[in-house]
Amino acid sequence: MKRQTAARYFTVFIEGKTNRALIDFLAKEFGMKKSEIEIMSGHTSKVKKIKVVRQGTGIQKTIDMLVG
Repeated sequence: MKRQTAARYFTVFIEGKTNRALIDFLAKEFGMKKSEIEIMSGHTSKVKKIKVVRQGTGIQKTIDMLVG
């Protein structure tokens, strides 16, 4: 299932650190490990495609958090 969600995230652009800061923010916001979040595209763009990888029983909880 693919779902597009818009989020506003503000940070000072520091080359190479903005994407890491976004992953840190999302991991903290959704109670996930940083390793479960990956930027698929848009590394140098304002618009990014994020992939969430979670296995086992946590996947339904993650889907509910992102959709609901």
